[in-house]
Amino acid sequence: MNIENSEMSHPPAVPDLMNIAITLPVDVAQALENRWGDLSEHALEMLALEGYRSGALTPEQLHHMLSKPSPLSFSER
Repeated sequence: MNIENSEMSHPPAVPDLMNIAITLPVDVAQALENRWGDLSEHALEMLALEGYRSGALTPEQLHHMLSKPSPLSFSER
């Protein structure tokens, strides 16, 4: 996350996904990033875990949110 750039580029829209933006003061974002690293990843993890803890998400939804696609994809023939 580049917090110094006020104009953030947005990834292309992906079907069946929702993007959520959070606006933070730069000093706050820097302090959190220094502690937690990638704020986007940390926010996603915390949202997923709280959703599951509160009963809003099923175990399958939790897994789906936290699963990352492999950097390499191979199709079987």
